[in-house]
Amino acid sequence: MDRAVARRNVVLSRMLDEGYITQQQFDQTRTEAINANYHAPEIAFSAPYLSEMVRQEMYNRYGESAYEDGYRIYTTITRKVQQAAQQAVRNNVLDYDMRHGYRGPANVLWKVGESAWDNNKITDTLKALPTYGPLLPAAVTSANPQEATAMLADGSTVVLTQTRLVWKVFAGRVLTVRILSRDRRRVK
Repeated sequence: MDRAVARRNVVLSRMLDEGYITQQQFDQTRTEAINANYHAPEIAFSAPYLSEMVRQEMYNRYGESAYEDGYRIYTTITRKVQQAAQQAVRNNVLDYDMRHGYRGPANVLWKVGESAWDNNKITDTLKALPTYGPLLPAAVTSANPQEATAMLADGSTVVLTQTRLVWKVFAGRVLTVRILSRDRRRVK
């Protein structure tokens, strides 16, 4: 909303400078609250690959006019079918990844022997990283041969037990975890 106020004030200043409004109108309008709302249609579900395929097909058929002529496009893909497809792809990619082993941490926040970061710095860093469905970035805060404790972007912690640790991890490493059960904080 701060950007909307700043933009409104720039426009009002220009209108005052150009003589479209009086000083009194300028002062009065600057003090009014902005009650703007987002008016675009709500997206029912995410289907980025399907959207891109449709965009490419429209461009191939209609060229630049596909962007300018206001076409409405209806597909036969339902939310349920799209979500099932995304889940199937995600599960198969995860299974493939698990079969091919650990390829190292996604990031290193601090190295062995360096001071650990404070919780705020860790969570701020994790919040900036992408999430993919049930996959979340987690920073290992402590580790021993039996288990590792990792912090999620919301500040909560999860424990990676020896049965889930098929490789050695160190504090300061960012891993991608999948929460299997929220109540017991089991992860994969």
